[in-house]
Amino acid sequence: MVTILQLSVGSLLGQNVLDALDGRRDRVRVVGLNTIAASPSVFRCDRVHRSPPAADEAFGPFLRSTIEAEQPDIVLPGRDGDLGPLARLAESDPSLRDRIPIGSIDAARIVSDKVAMWRFAAARGLPFADSFALDDLASPKAARAWAASRYPILAKPRTGSGSPGIRILCDERHLTALLARGSGGTLLQQVVEFGEDRCREIEAQLASIECGVPLSFDLHDPAQHTG
Repeated sequence: MVTILQLSVGSLLGQNVLDALDGRRDRVRVVGLNTIAASPSVFRCDRVHRSPPAADEAFGPFLRSTIEAEQPDIVLPGRDGDLGPLARLAESDPSLRDRIPIGSIDAARIVSDKVAMWRFAAARGLPFADSFALDDLASPKAARAWAASRYPILAKPRTGSGSPGIRILCDERHLTALLARGSGGTLLQQVVEFGEDRCREIEAQLASIECGVPLSFDLHDPAQHTG
C-alpha cells in the first residue's frame, strides 16, 4: 500500500490527482491536507487533516508533524504556495528529499513570483511573453511608454495562483486607473493572440454594468469553443 500526502487537496490540482487515482484506490492510501473543511475533495480522501494556510508560520511545523504521523511515501504540492514550505523542509531534512519531488528553495521562489520568473527567463534567453515590472525601479512614464504599442495587456499580481486579481487593460485609460490605485509588485504582460473583437466585448460588458454587475464574466476563446 502506497501512501500519498496531497497538500491543498481541495485545489484543482488536488482534484486532478484524485481523479487520476480512481480505480486504483485499492493500492493507494490518500491523506489530504486542506484549509477548508467543507471542500468536496476532502471527502474523497482516506484521511484528512485541516491545515493552517501555507503562508502561516505554523504551517511548517504542522507539515512536519503530519509527515511523521502519516509516514507518506510521497508528498505532493497542490498550489504554488505549497512549494516554498516543501522545499525548505526537504532541504532541512535530507531523509525527506526522496519523498518530496520538487526543486530547490530558489526554484520554488522563482516559480511563486511572476516578476522573478520573468527576470529568470529573460536573463537566460528563454521564451517568455513580453513583460514589464511595476516595481520600485519603474516609473509611470516608463510603464505607459512600454504599454503604448502593446495593448491589450495583462496586469498580474506578483504572487498568487489561479487568475484572481488579473486584469485586462485595453488602453491607456485602464493603465492610468491602475497606476492611480497603486500597483507595486504588478507584472504587466502583453497578451498573446488577443484581438480587437475581445476588447470590444470588454467595452460592451463595462457599458452594461449600469444595469447591474454580471454574476459571472468570461471571454470565450474561439479556438476552444464551437457553436
